[in-house]
Amino acid sequence: MQATPLAGDLVLSAAFDGVNVAPTPFSATYSAGIVGSYRQEFGAGALASCPRDAATGACTVYLGVTALSTGTAFSLVATVDGGAPLPTRLVEGRTTRGAALAGQYTYYYAVLNASADATVTVTVAELAGTAAVYMNANATLPSRGLYALAARTVQGTKAITLPPGSPLRTPAGLLTIAVFGASDTRYYITVSTSATVATLADGVPMEGSLALRATAYYSLPVPPGAGDVTFSTATLAGRTQLYIAK
Repeated sequence: MQATPLAGDLVLSAAFDGVNVAPTPFSATYSAGIVGSYRQEFGAGALASCPRDAATGACTVYLGVTALSTGTAFSLVATVDGGAPLPTRLVEGRTTRGAALAGQYTYYYAVLNASADATVTVTVAELAGTAAVYMNANATLPSRGLYALAARTVQGTKAITLPPGSPLRTPAGLLTIAVFGASDTRYYITVSTSATVATLADGVPMEGSLALRATAYYSLPVPPGAGDVTFSTATLAGRTQLYIAK
């Protein structure tokens, strides 16, 4: 990690004990100022005591930049040498736009709170190029040679479905997903359950994708004294129907 003062002076503080998430020069495990060239390096030995995320195996380093003079401005950069790629967390019911280069993987994970009798669906709608989708129901990142389920294509949308009672459903609710670029590809990816109800925000678009005959559910909080409420959909591919109840 390297901080570069553009104006004024500063101290860069770091901690990775999992407790101190707002390090200062007085509470940090490590700190560096002008004497240390505003630079901190942590080897594998130093990071061995860092708590690991159960889903991703990642260790989180928390940083604090403290100004020592008025009008301090700086740039900050952090680099990681090697290590396994970190997956992006998917929020249940919320579509994420992604991309994968040809021959490369982009990884995701989701932790679901749905009951065992809910159907879990992962969908990938390609915007450009061609992708393959693989999934594991544990912390192991899937690949073309190591996966529990692979997506099938239904009317242009790739989908993986975990039905109720599937042996792949675990109490932890953890899913790991890999999107492999058969060519350079861009896509929407969504993980949802039959119990998912996503909350809409006033005036904020939400993108989605669905497998054939699947349904996505949404809710909108309407404040007291509100005027007209309007819902509109713009279909990018396929055909959809919109149903509303109050």
